[in-house]
Amino acid sequence: MAAAGCVGETWGVELPEVEYARSGDLSIAYQVLGDGPVDLVYVPLLLSPVFSWFVPQIGEFFRQLASFSRLILFDKRGTGASDRPRTPPTLELQMDDVRAVLDAVGSEQAALLGAGHGGQMAALFAATYPERTVALVLYSTFARLPGTADEHRQLVRGTREHWGRRELMEESWRAQAPSLFDDPAYRQGMMLASLATASPGAAAEFRRTLTEADVTDILPAIRVPTLILYRRLVPEPTNPPAARGLEQEARKLAAAIPDAQTVLIGGHEYAPFADRELGSEVERFLRAPRAAPVPDRVLATVLFTDIVASSEQAAALGDKAWRELLSQHRDAVRLELRRFRGEEMDTAGDGFFAPSTVRRERSRAHRRSSAPPPSSDSRYERASTPANANETTAS
Repeated sequence: MAAAGCVGETWGVELPEVEYARSGDLSIAYQVLGDGPVDLVYVPLLLSPVFSWFVPQIGEFFRQLASFSRLILFDKRGTGASDRPRTPPTLELQMDDVRAVLDAVGSEQAALLGAGHGGQMAALFAATYPERTVALVLYSTFARLPGTADEHRQLVRGTREHWGRRELMEESWRAQAPSLFDDPAYRQGMMLASLATASPGAAAEFRRTLTEADVTDILPAIRVPTLILYRRLVPEPTNPPAARGLEQEARKLAAAIPDAQTVLIGGHEYAPFADRELGSEVERFLRAPRAAPVPDRVLATVLFTDIVASSEQAAALGDKAWRELLSQHRDAVRLELRRFRGEEMDTAGDGFFAPSTVRRERSRAHRRSSAPPPSSDSRYERASTPANANETTAS
């Protein structure tokens, strides 16, 4: 935290205090700013929020979000100021870092704003922890990264070869926010933030996990107020895959998530911080989200274990040795259940039945009572309405 202050003073950037949350064996860096009535977690595509303060336009975007919320920012595991994991991060582990940060800041419920891969993480969190999710906002998000397998391999290979090379990275920054590109502070800030976010190998590994992530099957399990935002980019980009077909991807999400709403926001630039439109739309939605039905299902993992050929092994080992083996088996299973917050429901003979991330309906209904009131804003249309009637344009 002292180091963050020194960096901020060196570059003339005022940084919020950096704290750390424990997520398993890792420390996840986070920041909190603002004192609005709703907690809002922002989950970006890749760039470290902690070091994004070097980019003036991103800092202004964060301050806009914090003007109507208590904004919670964090660096994904393996990026920025957070620890590097020993094994490649899965979407599930990355998503659980959100829970760890919320626990650290004492937040029982929060709205989530996710962009790109961050939207996948936010969607998975909303499906897994509906009782902790007030609302879900997705921007330029996809269920699975568009593009072919060859394009995905090229994305990973190109990241490893080009990450950190200014002239090549500037092409990407120009494509994301052409209106900002002529500002030297923008270009310099993006360079600093990118280098602080990840090394070439780490950035390539992140993008490899991006090409593998797919939340298609969990979207129908989302039962929280959901807003899907997108822009029509002019011209329509062919690269990178994440910026391709934003309208089509938004419609796919709206069709899959029950009662999701879509809004086409003004502007023709991919970067969420290119103007104030996205922040304004998020504020309108969070002030009065449409009420969601109390969910009758959640995303959960159910574990069954059984020792193969147990009768034969028991006969071969003898009663004493078999009881010792069973005890070791149960200790090992219970250790993993504690690690992943599973719940031991039944132990019969040599088997276990243990659901993980199961939520009680009574608890969920009680906690959701603190969410903002239902929306009567006609700007938002449900995805289940007739064709061409499920979209609102914000200008």
